[in-house]
Amino acid sequence: MQELIIEEGKFFIKLIVLEDNKIVEFYQYDKNNMPKIGNIYRAKVKNINHNSGAVFVYYDGDKVGYIDKTDKDVRVNDEIIVMLKKEATDSKDAKMTTDISIAGKYIVLFLNSFVHTSSKKNLIDSNLIKMIDKEINNKYGYIIRSEASTVEPEVVLRELRELINEWKAIENKEENLLYNANIVEEIVLREFYRNTLSKIYINSESIYEKIIGKIDIEIDFEPGVDFLEKFGMISQLDDVGSRKIWLKSSGFIKIDFAEALTAIDVNSGKYLGNSGFDKEDISYKVNEEAAIEVMRQLRLKNIGGIAVIDFINMKNPENKAKIIELMRNEALKDRSKVEIYGFTNLGLVEIARKKV
Repeated sequence: MQELIIEEGKFFIKLIVLEDNKIVEFYQYDKNNMPKIGNIYRAKVKNINHNSGAVFVYYDGDKVGYIDKTDKDVRVNDEIIVMLKKEATDSKDAKMTTDISIAGKYIVLFLNSFVHTSSKKNLIDSNLIKMIDKEINNKYGYIIRSEASTVEPEVVLRELRELINEWKAIENKEENLLYNANIVEEIVLREFYRNTLSKIYINSESIYEKIIGKIDIEIDFEPGVDFLEKFGMISQLDDVGSRKIWLKSSGFIKIDFAEALTAIDVNSGKYLGNSGFDKEDISYKVNEEAAIEVMRQLRLKNIGGIAVIDFINMKNPENKAKIIELMRNEALKDRSKVEIYGFTNLGLVEIARKKV
């Protein structure tokens, strides 16, 4: 099970996920510059590239964004509703979309798309899909989240109705920012509020008041408390920025970031194992511990893209298979999509992970 710490300081807000008294996810947000991805805006069409189909818009005042393509028949100066997909950089405008979605705990509602699917189709009751289809009457699209399989259909339907009502309220707003997806309570409800979460720790009264009525999870509210210090876990924050992580076996892993991929090297260090252990046993023991730590580091550092792990050489195919199985089991704890491939001929393991 997981626990979530929400700490508000003078300048930053921290969201920290714990598993078995270890930090597995860490996010720090500038209070004056919260992320904006997922925000919904009322925008005005600036110009249209008829060759590529790209549409450029003004949003949030005079900021410029672009839409690769839109099925809507739009003209210059038209007002349209858009969602921010990727924030602007020094060299590129913000990327927008007219495929608007609002996420709940059990279902994601799509406003301009009619896709009907589920995260884990084999877990979702077909009767629930029929009930949802009847409720939306072909007016919206949706994705049923895997958490929906753990509750009664009426709970999912109730959330669906709430999301539809929320969308209707959004449509009727006149301001430019129609929906802020990145206020703390929205981030928590959308990203962290799932069935594996057992407790939330909050040190901010304002955040506590916004969340308390929206969840049914135990909350420990202690104003101003530094929970990591209280739990004796401050030293674990060193792992967030460190490229060298020590293992209990005295082995270690080294993480190096390159432009195209992340390279992770597993070393045995001074570990010699107990008497009677041969080289293969020692290699497996260190690799076993490293595999768990590698999967934790991917989440802790929010590493996306391709990661290549160079484990200590093992000759036994069964040991290699056990390492891959272990990593795949650990990946189930990750809320991001993770693909793990087997050992290559060179003894490397490739991982593809989507950055959160």
